[in-house]
Formats: sequence, C-alpha cells, structure tokens
Amino acid sequence: ATSRAALLVLDPALAEIDDLFVAQVLLAWPVYHGERTAHARLRRLPPAHTLAATPQGITTRLYWRMEAAPALPISSLDEAAEGLRACFDEAVRCRLRSRGPLAVTLSGGLDSGSVAATAAGLLAGDDRPLLAYTFTPLVEPGDFVTSARRFGDDWPLSAATARQAAQLNPRFRHQPIRISAQLTLRW
Repeated sequence: ATSRAALLVLDPALAEIDDLFVAQVLLAWPVYHGERTAHARLRRLPPAHTLAATPQGITTRLYWRMEAAPALPISSLDEAAEGLRACFDEAVRCRLRSRGPLAVTLSGGLDSGSVAATAAGLLAGDDRPLLAYTFTPLVEPGDFVTSARRFGDDWPLSAATARQAAQLNPRFRHQPIRISAQLTLRW
C-alpha cells in the first residue's frame, strides 16, 4: 500500500510500534534503517524497487540504478549548477498543486530548507501562503545527541531559513509552527 492508514485498517495489530526505530529517528542517531519503519510489522519498499504480490509469494525488483544513468556532457561548473537549479525548481513546482493551503516540513537541514526557499520563491507571485512545520523536542536534546555534526532541536536553523524564505515571499509564515513531542521509551 502507498498509505500506512490503509494497511492499519486491514489489521490494527500492524500498528505495533518499533520503539528502538522511533527512538533512533527522533534522537537523530546516524543509523541506517533500510526497510524498517516506525511499525514493527510494516516494511518500507526500498527506493527504485517494484513489489509484486502473488499467491506464490512477494518479490521485489530493482528497476533503476543511479550508476546506470547516462552521464550528461557539461562544459562548466556554472552550466552544471544551472541545470541542477532548473531540475530542482521543476521538481518543487510540480508538487505545489493544491486545492488547500500549502505547507512544508522544515528542519534545520539543507534539503528541507532548499525546498522551502524554492517553494516560497515560486509562490511569490501567487496569493497563496506557504506554512512551515518544525519539530522541536520538549526536553533539551543535548543529553541524547553526542555528535557535534547532529542536533536534536530544529528550531534555530528552521527559523533562520523561514526568515530567508520570507524575503522571497512575504506570505511565507515568518516563524515556523512548532510541533513538539515528548518521547517515552519502552524496552
């Protein structure tokens, strides 16, 4: 299913939480999760794979590999940057279709920040706001996050990104909306 909700309707027992997975994700532990999900009995289909379910069983098949993509002839770094920007803008643009309000999940990272800033710029001529949602923990994450390269509170960098995006589109919500949660671990 492409929807977790659809699977949980079929069997509510599938909702059993994988506590360790949730803890690792929320505490920003650099762990590869592969097919694991927040639900102990649900698995994620790997990127660029198809899944076929038949009476004989379930099979997955890799249908695309980045390494197999043809190399593009690029004559300069500027040309490469221009091509990347055009592709990125189009990828964001085609996801801005909506009958209701538009929103982004904004963390302190480059990926969500780039999407938020690009979306704000693309929407600048429209009369549609762009909301940003940011996760912040209820407790200080310093006790759980030991690596200097990882952080547990997205708020400071999210707010800075939102200020920059608001310059592109004044209707961008200047302060992201905080989504806070407290994690209770059970082992």
